[in-house]
Amino acid sequence: MSDPRDHGSPPCPCCAGEHSTPWLERGGLRYLRCAGCGHGWLDPLPEPGTLREIFGKEYFEGGREGGYFRYELDESGHRKTARRRLAFLRSLGLRPPGEMIEIGPAYGFFLEEAWLQGWRVHGVELSDHARAKAALRAPGYLVASPEELPGRLRGACQAVLLFQVLAHLREPERMLAEIRPFLAPRGVLVCETWNAESSIARLFGRMWQQVSPPAVQHLFGERSLREILRRTGFKLRSFKPWGKTVSLSFALGTAAGRLGWTSLGARLADSPLRRIPIPYGFGDLVVAVAEPDSPKSAS
Repeated sequence: MSDPRDHGSPPCPCCAGEHSTPWLERGGLRYLRCAGCGHGWLDPLPEPGTLREIFGKEYFEGGREGGYFRYELDESGHRKTARRRLAFLRSLGLRPPGEMIEIGPAYGFFLEEAWLQGWRVHGVELSDHARAKAALRAPGYLVASPEELPGRLRGACQAVLLFQVLAHLREPERMLAEIRPFLAPRGVLVCETWNAESSIARLFGRMWQQVSPPAVQHLFGERSLREILRRTGFKLRSFKPWGKTVSLSFALGTAAGRLGWTSLGARLADSPLRRIPIPYGFGDLVVAVAEPDSPKSAS
């Protein structure tokens, strides 16, 4: 298989390696895979101006581009997952009161749950539609980019959180570099993401649920996540399988959407099955904890 670098493909977004090969393809869109760290990314990546369109209302309400059918109807599951995440923060020694920033809060369920527990919450949400929804639930700053956050938060945050968002960013390295200055010296970065090196991801290949271009632009593994964190001034502290709660209607609707049965997926989303919670824990969802590295060892 020829090296895509021969016809101008970009270097790996995680390790800057220059050797990659075609990997997975879906819907006429292709992921490359780095020969060095194993990272996968879309080639070509969507243009920056298209991201707000990709993550508009139809992504959260119409099942478009691997998105959700009626995201808001799964509120009970979102809140249960949020409380589990907050318990995880407590296990790391992070407790309110304190400042936190969530990157990609969607409709703001986690931010509201954190605020109810006493946290001072802020969010960076690219989607205009989702940001407006989050503003109805959570106080604090809700902005479209880190540059819009107030300067007083720099060096003051106990936690910066990315829950299933890093893979959706066109330039994850840039986002990590921009949010690092907001962490306090003993603050932590918590990144919940999907592991393309997991057994279920390898088993399903291009049919794995995270192979959803163009919304999912990056496919991380432990090696590539560790490398991109190192390059942006972080040190990976832990990396382990994680879980969440979803409704039965969400699980079945997502499966229907993957098969192209969007009308069935929409009906399932608004069915009584949404009242039945089910745990998701197949080993492909992971949580990584990182801390700011010293300037001497960061590169």
